[in-house]
Amino acid sequence: MIFGPRLIALLLSVSVAPVAANPVTFVERSPADPAQIDVLVDQSQLSGKLSQIDLSDLIEAGRRLFDTKFTNADGAGRPSATQATIPTHFKHARDVAFQRASGPDANACTSCHNNPASGGAGDFTVNAFTSGGTESADFDNVDPQFSNERGTNHMFGSGLMELLAREMSADLLALRKAAFAEARAGKTVAVALHSKGVSFGTLTIHPDGRMDVSKLEGIDADLIIRPFSQKGVIPSLRMFTLNALNAHHGMQADERFAKAMTGEADFDGDGYIDELNTGAVSALVAYQATLEAPVPVLFDKPAWQEMADQGKTLFATTGCASCHVPSLPLRSMTFSDPPL
Repeated sequence: MIFGPRLIALLLSVSVAPVAANPVTFVERSPADPAQIDVLVDQSQLSGKLSQIDLSDLIEAGRRLFDTKFTNADGAGRPSATQATIPTHFKHARDVAFQRASGPDANACTSCHNNPASGGAGDFTVNAFTSGGTESADFDNVDPQFSNERGTNHMFGSGLMELLAREMSADLLALRKAAFAEARAGKTVAVALHSKGVSFGTLTIHPDGRMDVSKLEGIDADLIIRPFSQKGVIPSLRMFTLNALNAHHGMQADERFAKAMTGEADFDGDGYIDELNTGAVSALVAYQATLEAPVPVLFDKPAWQEMADQGKTLFATTGCASCHVPSLPLRSMTFSDPPL
């Protein structure tokens, strides 16, 4: 699916898919219905550019899913699976099904992302406790030896953040490719890695193809910028969403936990299969990617605005802006998921 990260500035064409059905269906549920998910999303109808109507429905479906308080009847819970990024079973049976340490620890995305509105940050009371690794998530206490306490980040402007990371990663990979081509001529090449005015150190390529990454700064050896999570370890909203659904809710998406991926139809052992299909994840990504970015608000008191303007000047003249770059323009506002 392809869309612009700001809903108010979309330039879209009608989908070229041969089937004219709307990809999103909204379901009316009785208040007594134990299941809470009230949308169905057909991923097969999301190929190509979406029409304005279909895109609006997709974003609304994502908002509803983001606000949904998942229940056991939806598939919430994961008694046999850890919060790890890589599908991993617990080594020992869990004493409790819902806990702050390794989760699940929330019913809805908005349980934590709610301040000042849906998609925002969270109070201290909803801090999460996560493991540092992709598999080592078998812990049940909040001791700092085993878990990291983290505040809830807001998601406003996250689509723009991912676009920025993609473009900067592409710039760095292009510099590496050119350096390899030059090194094939039989000389060692040292290339300064930079994108949009930000330096990432130096990469050295030897004629035999060896890379010296010892002088890289602020980036991994694969030169991929990862804008999400507090330590910058997640490259995309889709991966962020898949991780959070499993870790915080025990809602396991088919594209990571289905039988085709893990060999088990019910990997988390909660008695429910097909908890969230690919279309549902796409809807959640669309909603998050189109959340408006924060913008400066002018003070209504002239004296306060004058001080803010002075602070902006000091921020630049004292060198803060050399790292906290005020402007990182994008070459394109078109968001595709998965990336093209």
